[in-house]
Amino acid sequence: MNLFRNNIFNLIETNIVGRKTNGQTIYSYSNVNKAFTQGIEIQGSWNPIKKLSIKGGYQLLYAKDLEAIEKFKSGTVYARDRITKQSFELKPNHYFGLYGRSRHQFNLNVNYFMNQNKDNINFRINYRGKYALVDSNNNSYLDRYDDFINRHIITNISYNKFVTKNIGIQIFIKNILGYKDVDNLLNIPGRIYSFKLKFNK
Repeated sequence: MNLFRNNIFNLIETNIVGRKTNGQTIYSYSNVNKAFTQGIEIQGSWNPIKKLSIKGGYQLLYAKDLEAIEKFKSGTVYARDRITKQSFELKPNHYFGLYGRSRHQFNLNVNYFMNQNKDNINFRINYRGKYALVDSNNNSYLDRYDDFINRHIITNISYNKFVTKNIGIQIFIKNILGYKDVDNLLNIPGRIYSFKLKFNK
Protein backbone atom coordinates (compact mmCIF):
# COMPACT_ATOMS: atom_id res chain seq x y z
CA MET A 1 0.00 0.00 0.00
CA ASN A 2 1.27 3.46 -0.88
CA LEU A 3 0.00 6.74 0.55
CA PHE A 4 0.99 9.75 -1.55
CA ARG A 5 0.74 13.52 -1.64
CA ASN A 6 2.20 15.67 -4.42
CA ASN A 7 2.19 19.47 -4.44
CA ILE A 8 2.29 20.78 -8.00
CA PHE A 9 3.14 24.28 -9.23
CA ASN A 10 2.35 25.73 -12.68
CA LEU A 11 0.47 22.67 -13.88
CA ILE A 12 -0.47 22.84 -17.57
CA GLU A 13 -3.97 21.42 -17.98
CA THR A 14 -5.33 20.19 -21.32
CA ASN A 15 -9.02 21.00 -21.77
CA ILE A 16 -11.47 19.92 -24.47
CA VAL A 17 -13.34 22.93 -25.86
CA GLY A 18 -15.13 21.39 -28.83
CA ARG A 19 -15.05 19.04 -31.80
CA LYS A 20 -14.72 19.59 -35.53
CA THR A 21 -17.31 18.27 -37.96
CA ASN A 22 -15.06 15.27 -38.67
CA GLY A 23 -15.05 14.32 -34.97
CA GLN A 24 -11.55 15.60 -34.25
CA THR A 25 -11.21 17.05 -30.76
CA ILE A 26 -10.26 20.71 -30.22
CA TYR A 27 -8.09 21.40 -27.18
CA SER A 28 -7.09 24.45 -25.18
CA TYR A 29 -4.48 24.79 -22.45
CA SER A 30 -4.69 26.47 -19.07
CA ASN A 31 -2.26 27.03 -16.22
CA VAL A 32 -3.03 25.90 -12.67
CA ASN A 33 -0.78 27.84 -10.31
CA LYS A 34 -1.03 25.49 -7.33
CA ALA A 35 -2.55 22.03 -7.20
CA PHE A 36 -2.16 18.78 -5.35
CA THR A 37 -2.76 15.08 -5.88
CA GLN A 38 -3.16 12.75 -2.95
CA GLY A 39 -4.57 9.33 -2.27
CA ILE A 40 -3.88 5.65 -1.81
CA GLU A 41 -2.48 3.00 -4.15
CA ILE A 42 -2.88 -0.68 -3.34
CA GLN A 43 -1.32 -3.48 -5.40
CA GLY A 44 -1.22 -7.19 -4.80
CA SER A 45 -0.55 -10.53 -6.47
CA TRP A 46 -1.45 -14.15 -5.80
CA ASN A 47 -0.39 -17.45 -7.32
CA PRO A 48 -2.89 -20.08 -6.09
CA ILE A 49 -1.26 -22.68 -8.33
CA LYS A 50 1.98 -22.66 -10.30
CA LYS A 51 0.31 -21.97 -13.65
CA LEU A 52 -2.02 -19.23 -12.46
CA SER A 53 -1.07 -15.62 -11.73
CA ILE A 54 -3.54 -13.05 -10.36
CA LYS A 55 -2.60 -9.39 -9.96
CA GLY A 56 -4.73 -6.45 -8.95
CA GLY A 57 -4.53 -2.79 -8.09
CA TYR A 58 -6.70 0.02 -6.77
CA GLN A 59 -6.22 3.79 -6.61
CA LEU A 60 -8.11 6.42 -4.65
CA LEU A 61 -7.21 9.86 -6.01
CA TYR A 62 -7.99 13.43 -5.01
CA ALA A 63 -6.61 15.96 -7.52
CA LYS A 64 -7.56 19.58 -6.89
CA ASP A 65 -6.69 23.18 -7.68
CA LEU A 66 -5.90 25.02 -4.43
CA GLU A 67 -7.14 28.35 -5.79
CA ALA A 68 -10.42 26.72 -6.81
CA ILE A 69 -10.87 25.40 -3.27
CA GLU A 70 -10.53 28.95 -1.92
CA LYS A 71 -13.02 30.26 -4.50
CA PHE A 72 -15.63 27.73 -3.41
CA LYS A 73 -14.99 28.56 0.26
CA SER A 74 -15.49 32.27 -0.44
CA GLY A 75 -18.98 31.68 -1.87
CA THR A 76 -18.24 33.25 -5.24
CA VAL A 77 -18.82 30.21 -7.49
CA TYR A 78 -22.28 29.63 -8.94
CA ALA A 79 -24.10 27.15 -11.15
CA ARG A 80 -27.39 27.45 -13.03
CA ASP A 81 -30.36 25.14 -12.55
CA ARG A 82 -31.03 23.54 -15.94
CA ILE A 83 -34.80 23.59 -15.47
CA THR A 84 -35.52 26.88 -13.70
CA LYS A 85 -32.45 28.69 -15.12
CA GLN A 86 -31.91 30.18 -11.66
CA SER A 87 -28.33 30.60 -10.38
CA PHE A 88 -27.35 29.18 -7.01
CA GLU A 89 -24.22 29.27 -4.89
CA LEU A 90 -21.94 26.23 -4.82
CA LYS A 91 -20.50 24.91 -1.58
CA PRO A 92 -16.93 23.63 -1.06
CA ASN A 93 -18.10 19.99 -1.16
CA HIS A 94 -19.55 20.61 -4.65
CA TYR A 95 -16.04 21.03 -6.09
CA PHE A 96 -14.91 17.77 -7.73
CA GLY A 97 -11.34 18.52 -8.76
CA LEU A 98 -9.12 18.61 -11.83
CA TYR A 99 -10.35 17.49 -15.23
CA GLY A 100 -9.71 13.98 -16.51
CA ARG A 101 -9.09 12.40 -13.10
CA SER A 102 -11.25 9.63 -11.68
CA ARG A 103 -11.66 9.30 -7.94
CA HIS A 104 -11.55 5.49 -8.15
CA GLN A 105 -9.68 3.13 -10.49
CA PHE A 106 -9.27 -0.63 -10.27
CA ASN A 107 -7.57 -3.28 -12.39
CA LEU A 108 -7.40 -7.08 -12.27
CA ASN A 109 -5.13 -9.24 -14.41
CA VAL A 110 -5.46 -13.05 -14.54
CA ASN A 111 -2.86 -15.03 -16.47
CA TYR A 112 -3.02 -18.82 -16.92
CA PHE A 113 -0.04 -20.65 -18.45
CA MET A 114 -1.21 -23.80 -20.17
CA ASN A 115 2.09 -25.64 -20.71
CA GLN A 116 5.88 -25.36 -20.68
CA ASN A 117 5.80 -23.49 -24.00
CA LYS A 118 4.15 -20.63 -22.08
CA ASP A 119 0.97 -20.76 -24.13
CA ASN A 120 -1.40 -18.69 -22.06
CA ILE A 121 -4.81 -17.13 -21.63
CA ASN A 122 -4.87 -13.60 -20.22
CA PHE A 123 -7.96 -11.87 -18.84
CA ARG A 124 -7.94 -8.23 -17.76
CA ILE A 125 -10.54 -5.98 -16.13
CA ASN A 126 -10.13 -2.20 -15.90
CA TYR A 127 -12.63 -0.12 -13.94
CA ARG A 128 -12.65 3.66 -14.08
CA GLY A 129 -14.86 5.87 -11.94
CA LYS A 130 -16.67 8.89 -13.30
CA TYR A 131 -14.66 11.90 -14.52
CA ALA A 132 -15.19 14.95 -16.69
CA LEU A 133 -13.26 16.53 -19.53
CA VAL A 134 -15.10 19.85 -19.92
CA ASP A 135 -16.71 22.58 -17.83
CA SER A 136 -20.25 22.07 -19.10
CA ASN A 137 -21.95 24.70 -16.91
CA ASN A 138 -19.48 27.48 -17.79
CA ASN A 139 -18.41 28.55 -14.30
CA SER A 140 -14.71 27.74 -14.95
CA TYR A 141 -14.61 24.88 -12.43
CA LEU A 142 -15.43 21.18 -12.35
CA ASP A 143 -18.28 20.65 -9.91
CA ARG A 144 -20.89 17.98 -9.27
CA TYR A 145 -23.37 19.73 -11.59
CA ASP A 146 -21.15 19.36 -14.66
CA ASP A 147 -21.61 16.55 -17.19
CA PHE A 148 -19.46 13.55 -16.28
CA ILE A 149 -18.34 10.54 -18.26
CA ASN A 150 -19.99 7.61 -16.51
CA ARG A 151 -17.99 5.04 -14.59
CA HIS A 152 -17.31 2.02 -16.78
CA ILE A 153 -15.57 -1.34 -17.04
CA ILE A 154 -13.39 -2.49 -19.94
CA THR A 155 -12.64 -6.22 -20.14
CA ASN A 156 -10.09 -7.83 -22.46
CA ILE A 157 -9.09 -11.42 -23.14
CA SER A 158 -6.24 -12.84 -25.21
CA TYR A 159 -4.98 -16.29 -26.15
CA ASN A 160 -1.28 -16.70 -26.97
CA LYS A 161 -0.05 -19.87 -28.65
CA PHE A 162 3.47 -20.80 -29.77
CA VAL A 163 3.08 -22.92 -32.92
CA THR A 164 6.84 -23.45 -33.12
CA LYS A 165 9.79 -22.08 -31.18
CA ASN A 166 9.88 -18.98 -33.41
CA ILE A 167 6.26 -18.60 -34.52
CA GLY A 168 3.37 -17.58 -32.32
CA ILE A 169 -0.22 -16.50 -32.72
CA GLN A 170 -2.38 -14.20 -30.62
CA ILE A 171 -6.16 -13.98 -30.63
CA PHE A 172 -7.43 -10.88 -28.85
CA ILE A 173 -10.86 -9.58 -27.89
CA LYS A 174 -10.85 -6.05 -26.49
CA ASN A 175 -13.82 -4.60 -24.63
CA ILE A 176 -15.74 -7.88 -24.36
CA LEU A 177 -18.82 -6.19 -22.89
CA GLY A 178 -18.96 -3.75 -25.81
CA TYR A 179 -18.96 -0.56 -23.74
CA LYS A 180 -19.32 2.62 -25.85
CA ASP A 181 -19.67 6.34 -25.24
CA VAL A 182 -19.77 7.84 -28.72
CA ASP A 183 -20.12 11.40 -27.41
CA ASN A 184 -17.05 11.38 -25.17
CA LEU A 185 -14.79 8.36 -25.74
CA LEU A 186 -13.97 8.06 -29.41
CA ASN A 187 -10.99 5.83 -28.56
CA ILE A 188 -13.38 3.12 -27.30
CA PRO A 189 -15.50 2.28 -30.37
CA GLY A 190 -16.90 -0.97 -28.96
CA ARG A 191 -15.85 -4.61 -29.06
CA ILE A 192 -12.71 -5.25 -31.14
CA TYR A 193 -11.41 -8.59 -32.43
CA SER A 194 -7.84 -9.02 -33.61
CA PHE A 195 -5.45 -11.73 -34.72
CA LYS A 196 -1.67 -11.52 -34.80
CA LEU A 197 1.00 -13.78 -36.22
CA LYS A 198 4.36 -13.24 -34.52
CA PHE A 199 7.81 -14.25 -35.72
CA ASN A 200 10.80 -14.36 -33.35
CA LYS A 201 14.35 -14.64 -34.62
